Amino acid sequence: MSGIYIHIPFCNKRCNYCNFYFSTNKKIIPAFITSLKKEIKFTSDKFSHLKFNTVYFGGGTPSLIADSDLKNILSELRNNFEISNDSEISIEVNPEDLNEDKLKIYIDSGINRLSIGVQSLKNQELKFLSRQHSSEETIEKLKLVKKYFDNFSLDLIYSLPGQTFEDIKFTLDIYKELNAPHISAYTLTIEEKTLLHKNLQDKLFTKNSSEKEADLFLELSEYLKSSGFLHYEVSSFSLPGYESKHNSKYWNYEDYIGLGPSAHSLYQNTRWNNYSSLGKYNLYLNDDKLPVENIINLSKDELKFEFLTLSLRHNGINFKKYESIFKEDFKEVYSEVIKILKNNEFAVENEN
Repeated sequence: MSGIYIHIPFCNKRCNYCNFYFSTNKKIIPAFITSLKKEIKFTSDKFSHLKFNTVYFGGGTPSLIADSDLKNILSELRNNFEISNDSEISIEVNPEDLNEDKLKIYIDSGINRLSIGVQSLKNQELKFLSRQHSSEETIEKLKLVKKYFDNFSLDLIYSLPGQTFEDIKFTLDIYKELNAPHISAYTLTIEEKTLLHKNLQDKLFTKNSSEKEADLFLELSEYLKSSGFLHYEVSSFSLPGYESKHNSKYWNYEDYIGLGPSAHSLYQNTRWNNYSSLGKYNLYLNDDKLPVENIINLSKDELKFEFLTLSLRHNGINFKKYESIFKEDFKEVYSEVIKILKNNEFAVENEN
């Protein structure tokens, strides 16, 4: 089955490390919702033969939009796409947006998984990342989440300047006390055109070396694995059975449809993306056109490269799946590379 990703491009403010597409102009949300409903309808006409078992609201900050708008979008999706009753339906939220009424509405709307942008539970680190919530407020909100949701993920950003593993462990230990079944742990990346990048250029802080970042990555991985978590993708840790079904579609190279400005899609051998502009997005849909900027028909070499890269991020290269897609024996084609990797202990091989 396929997945649906919906990009909700609104935030209260820009975090200093973020380079995703979004707007802080919430006055244009109604126009966006109208356009999104149109895009749902037009896209469903092209993919009426597909069945879906995951829906993921990303952003931006999807928890910013009105609960009534979220209900309308979900209703529109169910009316236009074949979405299975047992689908994983996820939404990204910020702790400061959560309250009991909102959580009840999410449950009533069919949302069954939250991805919560905590990032840290140390106030000094939250301040460095320009987050709007405090550690104390977040812990109270997470206790509230647990009343309504068994399935939720907590984000962590680590390898901050001067950070030790003990600092990271402080946050992880509280995550574990809260029985978080999934943790998404990202090393701090400093993207161009962000405030953090400017601060680095202005020498307001020093970036960690690659060696220190690697050490923190390994310590974090070993610590969570020793606590019963599966390290099932580079940045993803889950208790057994709580892996993200939607994100696993990306890593397993399965089909997914992206809706909203800047959203990407993959169907069979073709990738496409929408314009990263609310103005263009609304303009195209006002003219009853899909807001697609680029369409790429992937060559066999491009497909191989993506398949191998995504597999190595995830559970490794499955020989049978490779052969079913590319009609050749992986171990024959890459015999020399496999030998070098195994001899240097960069790879291990089992029967699959």
